[in-house]
Amino acid sequence: MEQNYKTIIEEFHELEKQCIGYDNYINCSDEAYVETLEKLRKLVVRIQREHIFSDNEAIKEIETDNLR
Repeated sequence: MEQNYKTIIEEFHELEKQCIGYDNYINCSDEAYVETLEKLRKLVVRIQREHIFSDNEAIKEIETDNLR
């Protein structure tokens, strides 16, 4: 059985496109907005689970300049 598994970077870029689309009035319904927020929440949980950053570093403390 083949698993369709996206990397964290792929998920991030997909969500980034959804956010940009929302700002450009593409798929900007309330349902799409709530769905995007839920996907972002799940991505944050996945990042925390996979220990992408050190344990003593809160997500809020990470400079976005350090992200790709």
